[in-house]
Amino acid sequence: MLAGFRRTNCVSSRAGYSIVELMLAIGIIAILIALLLPAISRARGIARDVVCKSNMRQLGIAGASYAVESGELIPSFWWEPGSSPSQWAGLNSRMNHPAADSLDAAQVQATDILRRRTGRGEGVPPFKIVHNRLRYPQRKFTHLVLLDYMDTPLPDPRAACPEDRRLLEWASDPLELSNVPSVSDNDSTTETRIEVRQRWAYSSTYQAAPASWSPDTRQGNKLTVGPVERFYNLFTRIDPALRLGGREYTEVNFPGSKVFFFEFHDRHSSATPAFYAYPEARSNQLFFDNSVRAERTSASNPGFDPNNPSSVAPAVVYDPAPGAADPPPLHDPSGDTLKGQYRWTRGGLRGVDYGGAEVRTGDNG
Repeated sequence: MLAGFRRTNCVSSRAGYSIVELMLAIGIIAILIALLLPAISRARGIARDVVCKSNMRQLGIAGASYAVESGELIPSFWWEPGSSPSQWAGLNSRMNHPAADSLDAAQVQATDILRRRTGRGEGVPPFKIVHNRLRYPQRKFTHLVLLDYMDTPLPDPRAACPEDRRLLEWASDPLELSNVPSVSDNDSTTETRIEVRQRWAYSSTYQAAPASWSPDTRQGNKLTVGPVERFYNLFTRIDPALRLGGREYTEVNFPGSKVFFFEFHDRHSSATPAFYAYPEARSNQLFFDNSVRAERTSASNPGFDPNNPSSVAPAVVYDPAPGAADPPPLHDPSGDTLKGQYRWTRGGLRGVDYGGAEVRTGDNG
């Protein structure tokens, strides 16, 4: 009887938890999850930032190798009018047009790279890559020269920051254009055209500073590439007599202080993406010494207008259209007025972005 009593008592001591105990356990687990989720999110954000910096560093390493093989040339579109380097006769005919200039040649080279590296050179649009003579290819596509040099198919994941989800979505299916911006306003008058929209999947999070592919300042009355003050996305057209590309690393006076590539939008330092020119932005930046840093924009020099080199930094209005690829303004929905900063370094390649006062090398342009 005693033994039986003990067995019964043992069984009753293993009875399930009470409702109160279960609720307490669930509450503790919920608190732990609430404490852990932000840490997990931060860890993932840090990991994506590391990948982003690694992408930029690989572009820098490729650029250094490119320079060794090309005689110190900074990677950029380098084809010249009057030649026939493409396998597509239609592209060569544009290179040999009597009025063709180095911008026409750059546009042809960009189309040639896209066709070769995607296998989309034949057939009909939207499958075939249509030649685009509407814009500077250097702004969103300088990276194509490096990826072509690295002999890689397109799209290549190194062109996109892991936080640039829209670009990654476009790149996951380049033939799907239903999710690609199609807007028409004063800032983006050509977004509706197929030759623009089909290129979004092959664009990059990272843009090259214009001085890396255009003259530092105007040459007499011949304009170089410069900002259009009202439109953050537009550049002045270079004079046909001047050359695009062909700049050399030896022209960079302060490689550790001069930005080469930069994230067009800061996607890491806060929950809201910010256009690089906002003072509080900390976009990742690849410098000419191949270091990658996320310097605060407010710490950089304000920059200048290469076509008015003795001027103060130009005012650029950031006002992307609703539905465009760029995030909205941080403050004024109709557009925030900002300075050009390291996109338009005073003195171009000879100037300084961080760590010293502006070098007024361009004032005699």
